[in-house]
Amino acid sequence: MKSIDKATRLINYLNDLFVIYFCWLLFTYIFNAYKASSLTFNIIMFLYYLIFEVTTGQTIGKMITKTIVVKKDGTKPSFFNILMRSFWRLIPFDTFSYLFGYELGMHDILSSTKLIKNTIN
Repeated sequence: MKSIDKATRLINYLNDLFVIYFCWLLFTYIFNAYKASSLTFNIIMFLYYLIFEVTTGQTIGKMITKTIVVKKDGTKPSFFNILMRSFWRLIPFDTFSYLFGYELGMHDILSSTKLIKNTIN
């Protein structure tokens, strides 16, 4: 099980970020909350990753690149693994953790998870 390269992870991130921003803008429009804070954005991001990765093991970005979240040993992650993975994404430095030579980000390392190619689809 080879880890996914940085380019694939960047594609995942950009696709997911687009969806999260769209949901955030939709929320601000529906609830007339144009001054929605970064807290609202972070809650939407947390729920996006949590719901998608708990239910399918993939986000929309991962579906596009045909990757899936697994535990380090290749088994299906528990709810707790995904909860921690989603929580650690909220740390601002997580996004930059890929710049220092590893294919794993801080949210992968701290939640004992990784991405692999989805062999089911």
